[in-house]
Amino acid sequence: MFCPSNSSVFINTWTNEGFSLCFFDSIFYTISFGFILLFGSIQISFYVKFSNNIDKEYLSKNFLFKLQYLLHFLLMLEAFIKFSIETTIIEKNKFYGYLILNCVTKSISWILAIVLVFFESCKALPSIPSRGHGLVLLIFWTLQLIIENFAFISYKGDEWFWKLDSKADKIRFSLWCFRFSATLICFLIGFRAPGVPKRRYGLMIESQEVESFSQKLIKRLRLSFSYIWKTESMMTKACFFICLLIVLSLRVTSVMVSIFSKILINQMIDIRNNNTDGFETSGNIVFDEPFKFPLLLLATLTVLQFLDGKLIQNGFLNNLRSFLWLQVKQSIKKLASKNIYFNVQKLSYNLHSQNEPKEFYNLINDGSESISNFLSCLLFDLMPMLLDILIAIVYFMFLFNMWFSILIFLSLSIYLTITIYISERRAKLNEVLNERKNNLEKKTLEALANVKFVKLNATEYHETEKFTKLGEQCQIAETTTLKSLWFLNLLQNMVMNVSLLVGSIYCSWLITTEEALSIGDFVLFASFLLRLYSDLSSLGSYYKSIKKSFYDMEIALNYTDYYLLKSRNLKNFEYQNGILRFEGVSFDNFAGNPGDAINFSIEPDQKVGLTGCTSHEIEKIEEVMLKLNSYFSGMIKYDNQDVRSLEEESLRRLIGLLDLNDIKLFHNETFEFNLVYGKLGYLHYSDLEKIVEFADLKQKLASMEDGFKTIISKKDNFFTQEDLIKRTHFLVDNDMGLIFIRI
Repeated sequence: MFCPSNSSVFINTWTNEGFSLCFFDSIFYTISFGFILLFGSIQISFYVKFSNNIDKEYLSKNFLFKLQYLLHFLLMLEAFIKFSIETTIIEKNKFYGYLILNCVTKSISWILAIVLVFFESCKALPSIPSRGHGLVLLIFWTLQLIIENFAFISYKGDEWFWKLDSKADKIRFSLWCFRFSATLICFLIGFRAPGVPKRRYGLMIESQEVESFSQKLIKRLRLSFSYIWKTESMMTKACFFICLLIVLSLRVTSVMVSIFSKILINQMIDIRNNNTDGFETSGNIVFDEPFKFPLLLLATLTVLQFLDGKLIQNGFLNNLRSFLWLQVKQSIKKLASKNIYFNVQKLSYNLHSQNEPKEFYNLINDGSESISNFLSCLLFDLMPMLLDILIAIVYFMFLFNMWFSILIFLSLSIYLTITIYISERRAKLNEVLNERKNNLEKKTLEALANVKFVKLNATEYHETEKFTKLGEQCQIAETTTLKSLWFLNLLQNMVMNVSLLVGSIYCSWLITTEEALSIGDFVLFASFLLRLYSDLSSLGSYYKSIKKSFYDMEIALNYTDYYLLKSRNLKNFEYQNGILRFEGVSFDNFAGNPGDAINFSIEPDQKVGLTGCTSHEIEKIEEVMLKLNSYFSGMIKYDNQDVRSLEEESLRRLIGLLDLNDIKLFHNETFEFNLVYGKLGYLHYSDLEKIVEFADLKQKLASMEDGFKTIISKKDNFFTQEDLIKRTHFLVDNDMGLIFIRI
């Protein structure tokens, strides 16, 4: 016999509030077996034909990798142990067909999984390397975990082990506990992929590695949460955890509102049925016993709605969370903007010269705002939505039956899939629309700016036709975008109403025919589902907000990563004797004649004059001396240390440049501030006098009423923003083409 009592697999699938063991062990495990047998065999064949072995030095041998292998082997072994126990202890000498099928499918499935783990960990395909396991293994582990979780659906089933009344129940429960825990650990370790080399054989250049979306997401999450842990304010951390507790409290409050609404409706119906003699002819209800009126329930429901405020999005808990989050948001923005601004200041002079200061300011502002917005949207919009979905599935499974949970799971899965897919498509359509609008604006302004040329060539009609054609293209793109939004709303509305209709019909049937539910249960189901869909209606805007924050964070991090990458393998400047050498330095023509290059050497206490240099060349010399510009050929050495190998900050702190030709200082600041800028608080008054004497600024200083405390205005042109006058070993003055080196 295939099943006990010679019953059919597909006829008795659901018996006594639970799956039939014959159906469960036969069908579900066969599905996962068929999946890994088909797709796993294809993947294995690719590895056998095209893969290469990875060198042993790159193979991982950590604890998690060994644990992953061990659990796969034990799960394969568990199939044989279960078959042996079922046929010798529980059902003596009864070899049912479903037990044999279950043993074969499970054991082969886990053997194939072991083979795939081995190939993905020890071999490399000639393609872009991944940093994790393949899709086949990930789906297989997910299927196995879902199958083991299906046991919770049959917690009332007579054939299952949940009652623990007999020895067989205890044995089956022990085996299930092992399978569930081992499968869960395999699932979690699988995403970590401890055996897959992080740097594949043959592709060891770190800068060429491409991060996947999941790795970028994890990196952004770590970055965002790090700004909370880094803050020194305990109040900020306390506010953060209180906000998380409020989010969880709102989920409980939302469920309690639905439950108390159900209880209130049922009690009012019972009171009405028990007080049928208390009605007046006008139809108003007058209860004979006022104390039976559910005042306490009404008051409790009112308090819960006051706390929740879901209908108006202005509940007490939500307002409290917004108030507390303000301090967390400000703390995150303060630390993030400080970090981004520091890294922007550390960027090369070439990057700063190629971009407007306003662009960097927007980068700092948008980057810091994106981190707090990303956390806010994730914790207070997306996470509550996912928790509500999980609560709805579990709650209706235990309160009603599993079919309500399956209905909610399927409808929400379809809803989320449609929303995310169409939202992604709409984002691309919006990009096309914005591109066409920008093209229209660009072409129109270009034609208006060249109106004289248009009139001279009598092409007004042509420009008008071109303008009309570009406008029509914008309208077509706009229509397509609006159609996609209309189609998204239509599909969302259809999914929501169809699921509500199916659930309402089934719930009404249970109320009227089976008498298993009450009218309050119907109200609870409908109200809970509508509240859930009201939150999901904003999923598109949440998705757009998270994507924008992700994009802004990506731009900010690209700049900071550029600086960190650029700063590697640089050493600090060590002052020794104060010798400067230019060896074959040229700027514009790297392949020019050697005679065109700059060659000179300056010893301590020596003055050298450069003749025949243009102002542009003098400016270039200044830039390369302080490593503001690295685009030059030849070598510049300070005390036999190549300037390219020196860390910029250590070099500039020991070298001061005074340029009397370029006049761009910090205005609205004192003369003293500009002189000691770069060594604020470290120079004495005597040092200022030495600097003024060297720069021949005594006469200029004497003409100032307030001396060093004189406020510099835009009319006072005698010092530059680039001139960092410090207490240094080298001082440079290029007035009239002369460079002076002084210790």
